[in-house]
Amino acid sequence: MLARSKSVLADMIAENLGIRVLSCEYQILLELFENSSATSGELSSRCHVALATFQKSLGNLAARQLIGWERDDADGRRRTWRLSTDTHDILTQELRFPVMWEPCGRRADAEKGIFGSVTRLQDLLRTKVFSGEFQILLWLYDEECLTTGELLARSDTSPGAFYMALKRLADLRLIDDLPDHADRRRKLHRLTGKTRAALDEFYIGLREWANNLPPP
Repeated sequence: MLARSKSVLADMIAENLGIRVLSCEYQILLELFENSSATSGELSSRCHVALATFQKSLGNLAARQLIGWERDDADGRRRTWRLSTDTHDILTQELRFPVMWEPCGRRADAEKGIFGSVTRLQDLLRTKVFSGEFQILLWLYDEECLTTGELLARSDTSPGAFYMALKRLADLRLIDDLPDHADRRRKLHRLTGKTRAALDEFYIGLREWANNLPPP
């Protein structure tokens, strides 16, 4: 049986947890990586965002020359989008990280963690990969337990957006808040059992998907 695509895995975890997983820009790149090409309508239907947000994301990617377009042979009014060669090469190499990623402190090298892998991919593409909420969940999956300050230091969003995301995760009961016995002024955060089980399944699916990528 073929491994589920990364886009399908992201949709499954989003439905299960009730939060957005991928940023719109990264969703577009991933769709083009997995399907070679797509029209604007096909990409828009997969991103599940407002049309204005989608169009802005598509324009940003084109302006950074991460994607390009050509006229559709079947309908000259439509554009067919593809990844640039450089973008395809970056994704081909970097999306293999689940094969060597050992979450929950089991890895020996911190650079092999989800944080290091995603940060490197974002730097190469100049594109945010995950939503702010899902990033927090992955950091906790990678480290098991972190303080508010440690999570904020890793965030690439504004403090206001970060605290809103943290509160929403707590309201959805996706994370637990715990007292820090070493410093009562601080608060610790960890995943609930339901969230960890969902991410365990996501991780297994990611690893299967990465193992089925074609050779670089």
